[in-house]
Amino acid sequence: MWGLFGCRALEANEGRIVIEAFDWSPSWLRPLHFSKMDASRTAAPETNNGVFHAAEHGEPRHPRLSVANHLVADPGLPDLGVEKYLSHAQAETIRCVMLSPPGCVRLVVLPTGSGKSLVGLSAALAGLAKVGGLTIIVVPTIALAFDQMEQARKHSPGAAIDAWRSGLDPSVSGAIRERIRAGQQRVLYVSPESLVGTLRRDITDAASRGGVSNLIIDEAHLVTMWGASFRPEFQTLTALWRNLRVACPQGRLFKTLLMTATVTPETYADLHRIFHTEDGTEMTTLAAIHLRPEPDYFMAQCHTEEEREQRMLKILRHAPRPAILYVTKVDDAIRWHRWCLSQGWTRTGLVHGECSAQDRENAIIKWRNNASDLMVATSAFGVGMDKGDVRLVLHACVPETVDRFYQEVGRGGRDAKACVSILLWTDEDFRIGRGMSSPKLIGDELGLERWKTLWHSAKPDGELHRLDLRALRPGKQWDSERNIGWNIRTLLMLARAGVLELVNTGTEFSDSDEGAPQIHATVRLWKNSPTSEQTWDEQVGAYRKEAKDAAHRNWTSMAQILDGSQSLIGVLRQTYLVPSAGIHDVPEFPADEVPFPPADLSAAIAPHLAKAVGIYASGTVLVTYRTSGQSRDDLVRKLVETLKLLSAAGIREISLPPSWRSRNSWEVERNPIVEMQMRAPEKFLIVRVPSEDKPFACHPRVPRVSFIPPDHSGQAIHADILAVDRPLHLILVPEECPDPGHMLRRIGDAGFPSIDLQNLLRQLKL
Repeated sequence: MWGLFGCRALEANEGRIVIEAFDWSPSWLRPLHFSKMDASRTAAPETNNGVFHAAEHGEPRHPRLSVANHLVADPGLPDLGVEKYLSHAQAETIRCVMLSPPGCVRLVVLPTGSGKSLVGLSAALAGLAKVGGLTIIVVPTIALAFDQMEQARKHSPGAAIDAWRSGLDPSVSGAIRERIRAGQQRVLYVSPESLVGTLRRDITDAASRGGVSNLIIDEAHLVTMWGASFRPEFQTLTALWRNLRVACPQGRLFKTLLMTATVTPETYADLHRIFHTEDGTEMTTLAAIHLRPEPDYFMAQCHTEEEREQRMLKILRHAPRPAILYVTKVDDAIRWHRWCLSQGWTRTGLVHGECSAQDRENAIIKWRNNASDLMVATSAFGVGMDKGDVRLVLHACVPETVDRFYQEVGRGGRDAKACVSILLWTDEDFRIGRGMSSPKLIGDELGLERWKTLWHSAKPDGELHRLDLRALRPGKQWDSERNIGWNIRTLLMLARAGVLELVNTGTEFSDSDEGAPQIHATVRLWKNSPTSEQTWDEQVGAYRKEAKDAAHRNWTSMAQILDGSQSLIGVLRQTYLVPSAGIHDVPEFPADEVPFPPADLSAAIAPHLAKAVGIYASGTVLVTYRTSGQSRDDLVRKLVETLKLLSAAGIREISLPPSWRSRNSWEVERNPIVEMQMRAPEKFLIVRVPSEDKPFACHPRVPRVSFIPPDHSGQAIHADILAVDRPLHLILVPEECPDPGHMLRRIGDAGFPSIDLQNLLRQLKL
């Protein structure tokens, strides 16, 4: 019986039995790390000890597990309980976001497990956000909203952090609304349906008072994936986003962060089209991506459903837990859940699109609290959920895109340890996946009919047009939610094709109880109304062809993985190559990559600082000081005072030796780093050590000071410091230091503009 479950029982001393698990490597499982065409390899290196060996033993797979690779967090983040950055990529992303100007639109692309959530929390709870302002975080599921709310509350106990859903106790929802009006709500997690519905007026009023600091859309790729089919609210919320920007007082625009772990060329193009602004603000990308090293991938084709059940039985008897079993259809989820229970796995949960809100919440609570260790689910389950120890992700289906497959596999190994992905598929799964891969676009003929009907209902309002979303196309006899949904999808398709901009959607109720409410959409035409077959084909046809071609490419990639003609790694690297977003390479393994910083980062300095250093453009300026002729305490006091004044005047980055950063006091003075951060314009300060100054480091270009302490007097500074490229780079350096390029002369004679510390301090005090 032990052998049936992959174990052997050995007799030991004193009548005891030692139970040992066999390594399990069935011949019918094919590794997906390479293609069938690669004859030089017969097995993936990870399979030498069995399919589940690495996952069972918690093998570390990601370098972020090494404390040596962690960076000390910038000041302000320890207030959130964050002492270390997970990686250079996370550090530079947070720094760019914190120093981005109000009104910016950033697409943040970081792999699962890279600390993406902290990027949003930093924007919401650190820097100027700590002083006040509401951060709205749009999440795809209510379960995820409450999951992230609990995590955020741990980072900032006592802050007003809440999640909104329909059916909240009136006292709770009323308190949230009151805090929004009073400017006391700090973070609110919300679904797109609630944001464009019940909370629209409250959020708009807050924006009009300048009370919204950030709008963050988590899992932003769903804006394009779901918005084209059954959840158009993900795209109609962009109309509200534009209206919120218009409502903001001058100079009080909020930042917009679009967060995702993956982005494809099609997703990027759609986001770029959707999130454009009238003032010319462009969406810019902060991306530092690589393929995840945690999963080991396997696959097997099953010729019958009975064969799949037998293989699934063997897998789940040997597999580590927790595990997720993904399917495509709700009926399949229910069937597999019953099957798992029938096999004796009573700790099995179920989540699918037709679950009641209560059933879904109960299942997720059990999953989060480890009361269940196997979850049968459809695609939406687990989106963004931070359960780190999932060891196995099973697919009893064929996902319609590589991106969906990779996203779902991404639910495993979030703790940076090995996990396993296994895909068991049949010919019927292949047929279903191929059918689902076709974009759900309204047909040309029906699309034109619906648009002509909507356009006929239009009421002009200046350059805008208000359309009746209840309008019935010819042949329709009754109004319905389905009719409204297809009218919205028609407008979304026209918006993606660049024909119009969806400015607003809304519902109005009459004063009496008679009649249905008016549901309307306000649009701005960018082109002439396509009311003929020719103009429709010219304006919409290109987008439809583009969407169909992209879907065909995506399905072809999935099919190549299944038939083994291409390696999974090769397909994934090609899928996520997006040159237009600045993603020119997708490394197979984590690398010390950082996102390319945007050009519009806050870089203004106070006029008196520009006057003090005698320049108004970019450049390096030496600030020299003498270490002799005065007491050490007096010198340190002047240096500390100067650093504090510099941060208040616009310096946003400081570099200094690790020993000076970590000490609590500098001689008789308290370490000034925290006070410098509080005086900085954004209440945020980048703190680096000299080892980060590589010759061509891709760092944010913001005003900086490099502090060379008195104990460095007489030693040459590293040449990399002189090569740092910043709009303004002040180097506080003992005048006795030699020029690293010519050791027989002092640094002050190296040809850089220079000013004496005493003169700079006097100018800063004016």
